[in-house]
Amino acid sequence: ELDYPLIEGKNMIWLDVPSALNQEVKNGKASYFRELEVSAIRELLLKLADSVSRANADREEGAAVEIGITTGYNAQRRKIEIMLDENENELGAIRRYIQVGTVDSLQGKEFDIVILSAVRTREYGFWNVIDKTEEWDLPRAGRQRTCVAFSRAKKCMIVVASELFRNKEAKVKTPAFAEFYKRCEEKRDGRCCVKRFDKGGIV
Repeated sequence: ELDYPLIEGKNMIWLDVPSALNQEVKNGKASYFRELEVSAIRELLLKLADSVSRANADREEGAAVEIGITTGYNAQRRKIEIMLDENENELGAIRRYIQVGTVDSLQGKEFDIVILSAVRTREYGFWNVIDKTEEWDLPRAGRQRTCVAFSRAKKCMIVVASELFRNKEAKVKTPAFAEFYKRCEEKRDGRCCVKRFDKGGIV
């Protein structure tokens, strides 16, 4: 059980980042990033920094609490890495226990805490398990990415996403996200919860 600030022993946390405040941006290489989700992840890590670092200082080598941050988009991965570099002093010792990668690159790896950044606010993109396009077999890619993304966490999974991934359409096009949100909303004996991030922080 991870008894850290914000997590407080929970196994599943949905961190809602409303699309009305910020939407994803497409970069020149057909990838996407969303700045407000990067800010939400920064806030999460700063709240965890001291307690995780202290806990790891008391653990034997190889038993440290590790954090994986993942996303479906290289542009978002780069934004998160830049954020980590810019906040290295504030994050302190926890930085060495954080690994960032796309869902594809983290396949086969596990972490005590996984933070998943969904990025999209208008379309489901690579997470879509239904629609095909001329360029992408989205159902196959979406199922594969979703399976990997939701199976990396050993103790706590945190999904950072907009309301797009919990609406009625999401139940069909991204059912894993919709089901995760449903469980968080139900609280499940205090093991799951929904939180919200806006420009004032996490509530």
